[in-house]
Amino acid sequence: MMKKILIYLIFLCCFGLTATVWGSELVSSRGVIEDRFGTMSINEVAKADFKPMGDFLSKGFSESVHWIRFVVTPDKTGELLVRINPTILDQVVLYEPDPASVNGWKTQVLGDRSYTDDYDFTMVALEFVVNPSAPETVYYLRLQTTSSSFMLLDVHQPADARNLDYRFVLFQALYAGLLLWLLFWAVSDYVAGRQRVVAWFVLYQSCYILYHLAITGRLVPIIGFIPSGATDVVTNYLVCIMPLTALMFHRTMFADYAPSKPALRALDLLAVLILIELGIMFYGNTQMALHVNALVKLLFVPLFLYLAFSAKREAVPKIATLRLFYILIAVAQLDEQLILLGWIEPQKIYLLVLLFQGIVTSGLMFSLLHSRSKEMMRASEQAQQSLRMSQQQLEIEKRQRREQSRFMDMLNHELKTPLSVIRMAMGMEQQSEPIKQHAIQATMDIDAIIERCLQADQMEQRQLVPKRQLCDINSMLVEFERNGTHQISLQSSPLPRINSDPQLLNIVLGNLIGNAIKYRDVDIPVQLDAQPHEYQGREGVLLGITNVPGVAGMPDPEQVFEKYYRNQAAHGNTGSGIGLYLVRNIVGLLDGWMAGCDTDR
Repeated sequence: MMKKILIYLIFLCCFGLTATVWGSELVSSRGVIEDRFGTMSINEVAKADFKPMGDFLSKGFSESVHWIRFVVTPDKTGELLVRINPTILDQVVLYEPDPASVNGWKTQVLGDRSYTDDYDFTMVALEFVVNPSAPETVYYLRLQTTSSSFMLLDVHQPADARNLDYRFVLFQALYAGLLLWLLFWAVSDYVAGRQRVVAWFVLYQSCYILYHLAITGRLVPIIGFIPSGATDVVTNYLVCIMPLTALMFHRTMFADYAPSKPALRALDLLAVLILIELGIMFYGNTQMALHVNALVKLLFVPLFLYLAFSAKREAVPKIATLRLFYILIAVAQLDEQLILLGWIEPQKIYLLVLLFQGIVTSGLMFSLLHSRSKEMMRASEQAQQSLRMSQQQLEIEKRQRREQSRFMDMLNHELKTPLSVIRMAMGMEQQSEPIKQHAIQATMDIDAIIERCLQADQMEQRQLVPKRQLCDINSMLVEFERNGTHQISLQSSPLPRINSDPQLLNIVLGNLIGNAIKYRDVDIPVQLDAQPHEYQGREGVLLGITNVPGVAGMPDPEQVFEKYYRNQAAHGNTGSGIGLYLVRNIVGLLDGWMAGCDTDR
């Protein structure tokens, strides 16, 4: 984004340069005198000695009237246009020789306090129409203004003047478009982040756009009709309010970097001084207020630099970036104020400098905010990611605690009975054979619980890796039937050898058959039904294990494969609630499938 804006600014600068300095020059000489009390008549001025003057008049803030004598040497007969910039000058009077007049002079009056009903607000300069005679004609201008006595005087053919206007209007449209884009970006960024520094930039940018419209003569045609003289008042107030909003923006920006506290207090004093300026202006001393305002803005330069270089705490953007930006802002600000105060002699290019000072300042402010917002967004995303990771870790820990709690509940519940049997057997002096068998079965039950817990843990840790080979499942089933001592009834067709892990397959069959035997009706054997079956284009074996539920009843088919699930009535038998959970996962590991339901379904 910043690269595109830089390219746009370079293009705008080049285009603005052509729009500002292009055109023919028909003035052969210029001179100026100061009328300290504003009492000289045109006839007295015509006899006075003038000091040579360049393209610009630059006398700073002065209560004096300044007279400019200029000689026009037309290259052909016809009307010419005397053009004056900027358009915010209070009053400019042109004196043109006219033998038909009583005093020999014809006058025209323009300025932002002297608009007439037929004034063309679309013009980009104050324009006087003159009809010089060859070989040369002498004209006089009388300037009196409360703003800086800064003025550019040119004379052009009407066609050349219109070409300049077209170029400058297009330049202004591009310029205003960039200013508005920066404003809209700031508004959207403030809505998203609610940063106080962005709010001050929004206020500053809004004031600067109005100020730019005022000094280029566009405030009236865009906002609407403003009474004669009111444009001058609005412009003067904007001149003072704009640096106040800029100062508050910079004050808020610097606060994050822990700069010199006395320098921050100096900024606060300058803000108070600007408020005093507004009061002085309200009570009628406009020129003093504007003069003080220019001096205050000049003080911004060393103060901003000192604050930037006294920063002690890293923030966003980094201190090095902050210092570079404020060096550039200081250069732009220094040029403008020295010109307006009349302390340096400007060249024609300086009119473009004055126009671009605002966009350079706004652009640099935007750069600071953009890099700040970008870094803060990145930090916010990192914080959100850390929060998500913390929440995930917390959820994992919660699951682990629940798992541990359920595991301990299972051990506490399921080991009590076999441990009681063992304790009872050990407490007898003489143990009968049935008691011994009960004790042996109790130890086997405990061993089975521990074994299944270890197998489940290995599976969850992904340590159960199938070691495939050709397996004779028929032999496995026959072996289970033989060891079942009439508790199993096997019905089997000739079965193909399958590619699987015999150890894992044995765990699956042992858990399923053992579980069916444990919870069956003791009078009815478990039915094993095995037959060849093709699944997803592969040959395999479909094994059905059926029992008639005993006193424990039917388990919930929705939860039967969940870890630690046991039907409430099944707690009469020792078990872990892990067997079917383990079976389902191992079957998946071996690329098989399984389901459980009652025979009616």
